[in-house]
Amino acid sequence: MDLTSYERSKTIKSKSMSLKMKRLVPLALMAIVAGNFFMENQEASVARMAEEDMIGRALQFASNSMDFYELVGDGRCLDASSNGYDWQYIDKNIYTVEECAKQCARRLLMEEHVGMMYDDTNAKCYCLWDNDEMPERFANKGDLTLIGSGPIVSAAVVNATSDTTLDCFKKKTSAMAPAVDSYKLLSECSSEDESVNIDVTSWTGVTSVEGCASKCLRFSLYSFHLGFEYDPNVLTCDCQFLEGEAPHIRVLPKSSERKTRVKKKDMRAARKAGNKKATELPSTCMSKKGYEEPDPSLRIDPATLAEDRKQIWINEIHYRNQGPDTPYIEVIGPYGMDPNGFKVIFYQARNGRQFSDSYDLSDDGILTNMHYNNGWGFHVIDIPPHKIRKGKMGGDGVALVYEDTECVQFFSYTHTGLNHTFKAASGPCENVVSTPMGVLEGRLTPEYQSLQLVGGPGGAYEEFEWMGPLNATKGSVNVGQTLTPTDPVLPAPAY
Repeated sequence: MDLTSYERSKTIKSKSMSLKMKRLVPLALMAIVAGNFFMENQEASVARMAEEDMIGRALQFASNSMDFYELVGDGRCLDASSNGYDWQYIDKNIYTVEECAKQCARRLLMEEHVGMMYDDTNAKCYCLWDNDEMPERFANKGDLTLIGSGPIVSAAVVNATSDTTLDCFKKKTSAMAPAVDSYKLLSECSSEDESVNIDVTSWTGVTSVEGCASKCLRFSLYSFHLGFEYDPNVLTCDCQFLEGEAPHIRVLPKSSERKTRVKKKDMRAARKAGNKKATELPSTCMSKKGYEEPDPSLRIDPATLAEDRKQIWINEIHYRNQGPDTPYIEVIGPYGMDPNGFKVIFYQARNGRQFSDSYDLSDDGILTNMHYNNGWGFHVIDIPPHKIRKGKMGGDGVALVYEDTECVQFFSYTHTGLNHTFKAASGPCENVVSTPMGVLEGRLTPEYQSLQLVGGPGGAYEEFEWMGPLNATKGSVNVGQTLTPTDPVLPAPAY
């Protein structure tokens, strides 16, 4: 078998990695987990476990999961001493190796997860763990009697009855950015507020800062994870959390220890007292890299736009609702104005690039057959659901542009609870930073509602603000929006 590809009845060509883990952790997924998913001071709360599950699903679907696994060979996965690994099976039929990789990718950030085995004959998938380190939540769906430890080094048919249909894959650590890249160094540990209570998950026997970062990386996407402290004197690694928010022991490996409501200064004093003979070396403290908002000065300045650019804008949007989505965008402008050159385009927040098709406002005379209100006309663009993103991972964007060179209006929207701003990386809005709407639609939003610009009186986008969800005013002036008469006010169209 060619170990650079996976072959059985058909050849599945290997794909180049399209998304490095370094993008998964600090960019795209940080937007998800900064949402309000946890409830204060409730250990193992349903909300916190929902956040943990969302993180796992994000890792599962954010990229081609096969990029993070490498084929070793036929048979059972073995360590350097030819021992098999503890395994957890996926409790349903898995019909492709790619689907198996997606299932196991939910454990990618856990250092103890070492690889996977796939049985295409029986449609079975097994996620593999270092010896005795499988979290309790998975223990009832696997075998904890094996003693394999460390990285997978080989594959072999150990049991002629069960192993002949297995293929072994190891976790490809080279496809993941160094764990320490998800943290930033603090100048000194004592600069932190040591009187504040925190929760801690601790490991002993950790020999480096990088090793400590690898332990804590599994938490780097949790909104309640603060950072870590590494003490080289006692080889202790403490992953730190908001008070009352340490992950439940069921999701932790047995080698860790969970401590709740402790003070940093008391923890350091206890370690020092218990290790009087140790050479005193400074501890290393690192905080989790959070979301860093792009420079707001790179947003569109309406004062720099030509007057004729200001006269057309996106006035209403609907992108997410309960049941099948029925998205649309409403554009407003002076009745009879020629919209030639104006387009609506969409952006992905996770990489800043354009998404799907653009919508040319000059097609089919869009602005010449508008409804009439005080000299203003309206046109609605109905959008196929698969042509607009739903605002996942903290937000996506929509822009009104002119002549494919000028970014006239650019805002970001979400359905996850926190609306990030981001910088466009391509197209007419390249290097322009979006303006967050500040309101959102979710999966429970009724189909008959939308997000709308209200306020005024005004005759330009910046003179209104986004509100909603409100009952839709598709194709007409928004409730609570006062438009100044256009100059000149054109006669109402005859119907």
